[in-house]
Amino acid sequence: MKILRLRFAVFCLAVFCFVCVPITKPVLNIDSQEKTTYYFYTSHVENDIENAETIQNGNYTIVACDLQFANSVKGKLSDIYGESVRISNYKSKTLEKLLEKYSTFCVKVENFDCYKSLLCYNSSLSNYVIVDNQKINTQIAYNKNEINIGYPLILNGF
Repeated sequence: MKILRLRFAVFCLAVFCFVCVPITKPVLNIDSQEKTTYYFYTSHVENDIENAETIQNGNYTIVACDLQFANSVKGKLSDIYGESVRISNYKSKTLEKLLEKYSTFCVKVENFDCYKSLLCYNSSLSNYVIVDNQKINTQIAYNKNEINIGYPLILNGF
């Protein structure tokens, strides 16, 4: 099953690299008491960013930070192509709120290992990718331990 997750992550990265339309303003606004990590995808980061970890991923850079530093890190990034949020040890109400807020129209549901993945389209969000001839701009993957949400897709794996 790990090979399926790896293939899916590679597929998402390929779609991301193909689209490469920068997001002028990050869209995920998560308010959580649980352990929450933000991931931003950008073309490159020239300097170290305080309270953030940068990971070079081919032609792109993933910038990760804890919830408490997300706004300051967002402000230091220019070309943001996507973002993801990982919430660990969540409460059921957290999942309910995220599904209500970001999954207006569910296009596809997939099961990977112990994760359920929802590919969704929300008309209030501007950018999207095409998957199976359908517009997708949010992906939510969850299991009993964590939630991952991405715009337009989860690109750091789950």
